[in-house]
Amino acid sequence: MKKKSKLLWLGVTGVIIATGLNITPASAELFKIGIEKPETGNFPAWYEDSTGLRLDLCLAASIDRPNPPNYCLTEPPDQTKPPSVDAFDPAASNFPDEAFWWTAEAEVTNNTGRALLVLATEAAFSNDEVIDGDQIVFNRTRIRVQGLGLRNGVKYRVTYPYGVKVLTATQRDLRKPAEINVTEDFGCPISLITSCNFKDVFAPSGNRGRVLNPIGKPWLVWDPAVAPKAPAGYIGDPNVEHRVTGSPTGNNFFKIEELNSAGTPVRTIVNTNLFSVSGKLSAPQP
Repeated sequence: MKKKSKLLWLGVTGVIIATGLNITPASAELFKIGIEKPETGNFPAWYEDSTGLRLDLCLAASIDRPNPPNYCLTEPPDQTKPPSVDAFDPAASNFPDEAFWWTAEAEVTNNTGRALLVLATEAAFSNDEVIDGDQIVFNRTRIRVQGLGLRNGVKYRVTYPYGVKVLTATQRDLRKPAEINVTEDFGCPISLITSCNFKDVFAPSGNRGRVLNPIGKPWLVWDPAVAPKAPAGYIGDPNVEHRVTGSPTGNNFFKIEELNSAGTPVRTIVNTNLFSVSGKLSAPQP
């Protein structure tokens, strides 16, 4: 994994909701949410998944600092001061424009292209500026494939820890290879005008109809049976790719297969069981 998280590189805005067959597993309800605190930017201090795993909003030193190991993806601009979102003067706030309770990313890159899976439970602001009252939370699933022999108009089956999707590659520019570019957000919409109900992050999103959001039921964590173990106080180290556990479907991997006209797999494009994972354990654990 590169030092700069792909979650940040791809940004919060410009969301594409893809069409295609979407199959999601039956899910237990996430049942606990922390109180909103000034030191967590008036976001919930923690969320708890369906197994009782409780994760704090990760606001410690980020992985971009020169003296690792650090395990959060973002940090307040001024590390000498506590995090805060000023209700009267946005310029006085000391808070990143996005932060995370949990992330898991898988990436495969070679000389013909790359495939990226991004999964996250995220805190952000509806207008990309740190303004009190604009807080939003959402679960994100992003699948981006560029090159790797994708063919325009051909369907591909993507199997990942929270379900299976059949997606069609497109080639919008003949000078560039075909691609798949899908983003699904569940929770408060990025263009939110009214206040965000922080419980919506684990509910079906209004514009997604009856499609259920599976993230957090449960979250992926580093597989404790595989060395090394996760750092103390965290569920993984986002600087290190590692095998994971926790998929509600048992598919603790990211796989892309090309399908023929009958829907039968004819070629495997991507297959990896390595993820970079971030998440700060809430202390004490329940």
